[in-house]
Amino acid sequence: MKKAYIVLAHKHPRQLRRLLGTLDDGSSTFFVHIDKGRVLHDFSDIAELGEKVALVEREYSRWARIGIVRAILNALALIDGRRGDFDRIILLSGQDYPIKSNQQIDEFLRRSPYSIFMDHWRIPNVEKWPHRGGLSRIDRYFMGLTTAQLAMARTANLAARFVPALRRRIPGGLEPFGGWMWWILDPDAVRHILEYVGRHPEYLAFHRYTFAPDEVFFQTILMNSKREDLLQRICNDDLRYTDWPRLESHPRILTKADLPALIGSKDLFARKFDSEVDEDILDAIDAARNRAAPSRAGGASDSAPPI
Repeated sequence: MKKAYIVLAHKHPRQLRRLLGTLDDGSSTFFVHIDKGRVLHDFSDIAELGEKVALVEREYSRWARIGIVRAILNALALIDGRRGDFDRIILLSGQDYPIKSNQQIDEFLRRSPYSIFMDHWRIPNVEKWPHRGGLSRIDRYFMGLTTAQLAMARTANLAARFVPALRRRIPGGLEPFGGWMWWILDPDAVRHILEYVGRHPEYLAFHRYTFAPDEVFFQTILMNSKREDLLQRICNDDLRYTDWPRLESHPRILTKADLPALIGSKDLFARKFDSEVDEDILDAIDAARNRAAPSRAGGASDSAPPI
């Protein structure tokens, strides 16, 4: 199984190097994006992996802003340019970590009837996003988190109430879908996304003013596809173990206390970890993974519905 890992990093260079080294199985290539606001030299250790690492054109990938989407698109374009080189494309954060061995990950992906793993839900969905079910991501302007940006967004949203031309409407009449940003794609889905963005630049422009567009952008493109063969390959599961405290904007940092849950999980990866908070958990995962039988990873997709 030839895998392309897209890894988005903005901190903890040593933890990033550890992640890449753990995933380096001889058949994987790492497309690494380092946030443009960080000093690139701080991450120079990843050069030890040589040609297995490709640096992605850098963007300011601030939380909840369009730069994250642009960074991912830059990586997808690089991967698509090497068409035929990869079977799966896996999006990770630099603070993710595998909780299954590389062999188990390969076997799971090879055996699964699905080739795309992506959390998704129709918007609105108040269970996932209590505030208006996520509709604010579609019909309200978001310009950033500074005082000036928040003031500009309030002004734009007020003006849109009285000026129909200013009202936000998702381009192309697409039905909006949300979902967590971490996913696994096959090469055909990558091409579908890039072709859609290429044909519809207004879609990318629209999301410049979307709050956390990375949790809407890709799900909406794929789930609005008219291709039944593509839709049937999507499993509504991102295969990530994540602990989201209710109403929090970020998942909880996992520690050694979470090891039993991680060992018992059917997921392939977990997030998120912080080596400055608890690095022992990564050592414990490595030890548990090495003890695990390599026969199969198990997984949610064995019984998950296609959509």
